[in-house]
Amino acid sequence: IHDDRVVVYSPRSAAGRVKVSVQGYGSESHEFVFGPIVDLHVAVPSSGASTASHLITIIGSNFDETSAGLITVGTMDKVLPHRPIFVSSSVAVVHIPPQPSGQVSFMVSSDGGTTVVDSGVRFHFTHPARVLRLHPSLGYVTGGEHVEVFGENFLNLHESGCKFGLHDIVPAVWKSSTNVMCTSVPRHRGNVTVEVTNNGHDFTADGLRFSYILSTIIDVFPTRGPIDG
Repeated sequence: IHDDRVVVYSPRSAAGRVKVSVQGYGSESHEFVFGPIVDLHVAVPSSGASTASHLITIIGSNFDETSAGLITVGTMDKVLPHRPIFVSSSVAVVHIPPQPSGQVSFMVSSDGGTTVVDSGVRFHFTHPARVLRLHPSLGYVTGGEHVEVFGENFLNLHESGCKFGLHDIVPAVWKSSTNVMCTSVPRHRGNVTVEVTNNGHDFTADGLRFSYILSTIIDVFPTRGPIDG
């Protein structure tokens, strides 16, 4: 008890609104709302280049317009300026500016901001990937060519992939931080760029080209054979 306030612990209660009054302090009462605990499950994507800003979808439960605004991003010592936007009871979206390599936490309050707890959900800022060389740099229009992509800062994540042209995305087989392998998709003859993603959302923009060529039969040997094969 202080001169200007009384601190009490709320009991367990079902969700809903209740009246709060203090005996000996008059008959006036105030409203208190018991709400469900706001829970965060996952951030999508969960990683991204440190040189870029990222639009992150937060999946959880018991969000509303008030509680979604009480999700903060950063660390217990430093909170980033952008806060999530409420989309639905299970989805909120936040824009995070570029940060140094490392991880930031998603923290949440279920009591109006009085107590903030670490949700355990993380976003990892990583060194940006780069594409430096393709081998081979050409293949047939039928696709199926195993293309070795050499570069920097490739991560062994299930979201990683390669993009042939503007829209054709295929999974990447991670070999090392400097080498992934992707299988070319069927396309018309011509040149396309090949870019790499670590998180399934953000791609490199290095512009290395892969050339699609027509498959041509040059010769047949032998030229004769038995009728039974």
